[in-house]
Amino acid sequence: MSLNMRLCWIQILVLLLPCSIIIANQVPQRASEVALIGTNVTLVCNKGSVGLTVWMFNNNDQLSQGLTIFTPSQYALDVRNDGTQIALTVINADEDDEGLYSCQDQGNPVMEFILTIETPPMLKFEFSSSIHSTNGTVDVTFTEETAVQCIAQGSKPLVSLRWEVDGRGAVGEVATNNSRDDERITVSTLRYIPNVGDETLTCITGGQQVVSSKKVEAKINVMYAPKCSLLISNETTNEFRLFCRCEANPPPNNYGIYVNDSLKSTEREVFISSQSPAMVFCNASNIIGVDTTDPVELGTFQEIESTSIEMQFPIGIAVAGLELLILVFVALGVGIWVYRRSVHRRNQSTITQSYEVNVFSTRTTDVDPIPADDVTHAPRQGRNSLPATSEQPAPPKDQDKSYYISITEYETRIFSEEN
Repeated sequence: MSLNMRLCWIQILVLLLPCSIIIANQVPQRASEVALIGTNVTLVCNKGSVGLTVWMFNNNDQLSQGLTIFTPSQYALDVRNDGTQIALTVINADEDDEGLYSCQDQGNPVMEFILTIETPPMLKFEFSSSIHSTNGTVDVTFTEETAVQCIAQGSKPLVSLRWEVDGRGAVGEVATNNSRDDERITVSTLRYIPNVGDETLTCITGGQQVVSSKKVEAKINVMYAPKCSLLISNETTNEFRLFCRCEANPPPNNYGIYVNDSLKSTEREVFISSQSPAMVFCNASNIIGVDTTDPVELGTFQEIESTSIEMQFPIGIAVAGLELLILVFVALGVGIWVYRRSVHRRNQSTITQSYEVNVFSTRTTDVDPIPADDVTHAPRQGRNSLPATSEQPAPPKDQDKSYYISITEYETRIFSEEN
């Protein structure tokens, strides 16, 4: 290769080398920062010579030169890590501070930051004109569909909305309408049927990174018509007590107790005579509706089983006590009968034995003894039999029949008692 050719290649390499260095230096590190409006945001540049570092905003607005800040009311500089880092702090950032921040060293971008500012929404409820609200509490009606709107206004970025009833996910139709982004309004409409016991309705935001979830709550008052039952009890044998018990919200403002289809009282309680049969029922009403109990027929001097749980308990105790008393008397009667029967049998047995022994002794005086080998007529030895001795006299011939009859009867009774 000639000298001229070598010089040409050297010139080409010298020209290309600075270009490659410049191209490499023009690829900065990039990061994203999200901050809450009204807070201070610090951006840290990790490389560069402090004296030659320049901070730029959106590539056309120079904020600093070295350690000199041009707008100290909005920005601040801080040198860190032995002079190898320089940090730019945006003071009380607002939406106008959003954009691209670049840290440049000798005109070359070293690091770039994309700053995003988030703004929390303003939340509120809107109810239809038919729904009444008092002191922050909303009146709704049981089993009637209720439409409630949750409006989130002014958020950046737009938020999502969800519903809860007493801490549980609300059951119902939800429609969300996001309006134009420049208006920054999100509207969510909930249609649900209130249940008895519901107390709190909540709308909760979501979808923002540094802004925590916001919520708005409304106390709900679920109104419902009365649900009544007629409680009947026997206070005395001459009268019944009728009590109309109802559950309702708001409480009933009208009561009626009817006897034989005629209004007996407008109070919750009344006493009626039990001298004649009667058909009774009650009703009650409030601003939501009215409820009437089923008729109950009362008989004369009849113990009516109360529909009240409170009355069933003492009646059950009284019945159980009466049954127990009857069982005690029956057991006592049986015991007395068994005892008297046993005493009677012992007395009867004693009289019978005494009588037979006396008869035997009377009829065996001055007679020949019974032959020792005549075992057929010998009396049986037992617990209550006479002792068998060789001196035992034999019965006279004219008394043989009565003698053996007496002995036989005596031994039979003794044998029965022993067994």
